[in-house]
Amino acid sequence: MVSDIARHIDQIKAIIAPLDDDTFEMLKAGVAFYLSGVPNETDPGLITWAQDAMQMVREFPMDVTLYELAVVVEDEDRERNTRR
Repeated sequence: MVSDIARHIDQIKAIIAPLDDDTFEMLKAGVAFYLSGVPNETDPGLITWAQDAMQMVREFPMDVTLYELAVVVEDEDRERNTRR
């Protein structure tokens, strides 16, 4: 059971890790928007960006829960910040 969960998390990481920084930031924002809601915004460019970020989450190429994705994104964010 635990090994199945670890394998699933590793599969998610394998998809997220190679993303360039801009794409990763957009995915991270999409996850945050789903968890916290989209801030009130009137700038059409920012509205489109938020919609695109959320679309990335909806189109994630693997069957995952939002919370699984959030955990892996948070972990990847920490790793990227450590490397900087």
